Amino acid sequence: MSRAKNAHPVLMAWHYTTKENFKGICRAGYIHPATAYVPEHERPVVWFSLNPHFEETARKGKIDPETRELGRCTLEEMRELCGGLVRLGLPARSLLTGEALRRKARISSAMWRSLVHHGIKQGADPTEWFGIAGAVELALCEVQQMDDAGQWSPMEGAAA
Repeated sequence: MSRAKNAHPVLMAWHYTTKENFKGICRAGYIHPATAYVPEHERPVVWFSLNPHFEETARKGKIDPETRELGRCTLEEMRELCGGLVRLGLPARSLLTGEALRRKARISSAMWRSLVHHGIKQGADPTEWFGIAGAVELALCEVQQMDDAGQWSPMEGAAA
């Protein structure tokens, strides 16, 4: 948690991404919501999580070369394959969650149930999910990177 000027802890929600994707965020100046598989009537969401280490649904998929089965990368594999891991934080109170987020993003109840079901299958906790329907200005975010020991620290030279 970060501290505000009045010294009260601020509960942070994090958008987890790869260093590779972060370069594009820096060029644009915004975190743009992913639009793949988002129905036309929905408003794409930039997703955040209260999980302080990593959001399970942000793990990249991989195919096991021996079994040809689909799996998910470990954090170490993601750091190696994607040039590192980055998280961008905003105070959770500035984001929507649950039913308010579902309605603002125009996500159907059935689709929301499916997202929750698949998130739980991946080991995520949907009660930790927050978001914004639309782009998020990078300058508003606290930016951290994961080191080789798996610890998060401020990213030098990054936005706010």
